[in-house]
Amino acid sequence: MAELVVVALALAVARFAIPVVLSVLIARSSLDLERFERVLDATRPRSWTLSRREQSQAPRPPGG
Repeated sequence: MAELVVVALALAVARFAIPVVLSVLIARSSLDLERFERVLDATRPRSWTLSRREQSQAPRPPGG
């Protein structure tokens, strides 16, 4: 049973770590910031990212 938990945790970590590591390697090799941001946004779960419209409607901090 413990082995199953370890495998499940490893898969959960790999699901997020692999795309992030790949996107960093791509960005470092090409030094293309816009491409890096697109790759990173594509690997993030939707709940972590705000759309452009959501960003423009988000309240701004005072003085910012």
